[in-house]
Amino acid sequence: MKPDQSSRRPSRRLLVPLPVLLALLAGGLTGAGAVQLYASRTFEVEKPSENIRADPEGRQIGTLLEGAQVEEVARDGKWVKFRIEAWIWGPSLEGYRDRPREEERAAGSREEEEEDDEATRKPRTALALHLDDVRDLIEDGFGRFYGMRLDPDMGQVQVRFRVRDLEREALERRQMRVQHAVWDLLREDVEFESLRVETNRPDGSGEVGVEQAVAEVADIRRIKGRDFRLWRQTTRRSSDGGETWTE
Repeated sequence: MKPDQSSRRPSRRLLVPLPVLLALLAGGLTGAGAVQLYASRTFEVEKPSENIRADPEGRQIGTLLEGAQVEEVARDGKWVKFRIEAWIWGPSLEGYRDRPREEERAAGSREEEEEDDEATRKPRTALALHLDDVRDLIEDGFGRFYGMRLDPDMGQVQVRFRVRDLEREALERRQMRVQHAVWDLLREDVEFESLRVETNRPDGSGEVGVEQAVAEVADIRRIKGRDFRLWRQTTRRSSDGGETWTE
């Protein structure tokens, strides 16, 4: 039976240890920087309570209560990585102090600047519409989907997934096909100039991101995921996480 909606329980409730909540608010569990905009969906906890963990199958670090809303930023199998927005009473924090009036005014100015950045949220929303399509595309034939994001400053879509048991050429051909397939899914709704594919090493080892391939949209459209020799000539590739590149 659904709880009485007239009760005094707030629509969003969570029970999270203080250090964990601070890490959440600081981005510690999301890894998202200011310009790393993740495609996202918002989910609401259905159960009376649900544990949250540091990693898939990892240690429990807190609890979300029924009605709490979380924003997805990545997925690993049936595990959803999320970010959450919440408030905490300042005087309960170690080291907390009231901000001087000058800082309050500066904070108000920053809020006004954030409102001016509303336009940057539109590409993120458009990208989110295709998150499930890209996930299905990757997991149906290319690997385990790790996430997709848009860097608006670079005009670049970035897709991450894990592979296993491939030869080097097979990995590169897979990178080429993924670039074209993702571009084809996004091109009507998302404006971007290049597309970066990030994976682990072709033998299945290493972190996702150690292997990278970056292609301009104009080249992706021209190659159509078929001309492997031309793709290698026009695509920037790295096998050390972007430290060095093969032109």
